[in-house]
Amino acid sequence: MHDLRRQREREGYVFRSPETGELPELIRFAADAFNPDWGEAIRQHRDPARIVIARKDHIVGFALYAAYRGIPERFGPFGVDPGLRGTGLGKILLHLTMTRMRAEGLHSSWFLWTGATSPAGHLYTKAGYEITRKFHVMRRSA
Repeated sequence: MHDLRRQREREGYVFRSPETGELPELIRFAADAFNPDWGEAIRQHRDPARIVIARKDHIVGFALYAAYRGIPERFGPFGVDPGLRGTGLGKILLHLTMTRMRAEGLHSSWFLWTGATSPAGHLYTKAGYEITRKFHVMRRSA
C-alpha cells in the first residue's frame, strides 16, 4: 500500500484532510458524483480530521468516519471519481482512514452496505472486512 501511495503522489495526487476552504468543493463532489445524502453528511460532519481527501488539481475522492450520528466506528461515506476507479485511490483512502481510526483507539469499523461482488466489496474484503448481515431488496407491484 505504501508503494502505491508513493506512486500516486509522484503522479501529483495528495492525500490529507480537507482545508476549510475545500469543504464546499468536497460537498459538491460527493453530492454530484454519488448521492446528495453524502454531501449532506459531509456538510454536517464536525471534525475535518476524520475526513481524508484525494486531490489532484481538484478533489477526486474522499473517505470519512463518524459522519452518521457521531458514531466513531461508522465508516463512510467513501467514494472515488468513477473515471479513476481501478487506480488504487480508493485503497489508499480506505487504509489512511482505518489508520486514523486505529490512532484514536477504535478497535472496529463498520458500514451499512455494498454489493459483496462489487469492486468496493472486493476492496473491503481484501482490507479485512467481513459480512455480518445480508439485506434483500424486495418489491411488490401495487
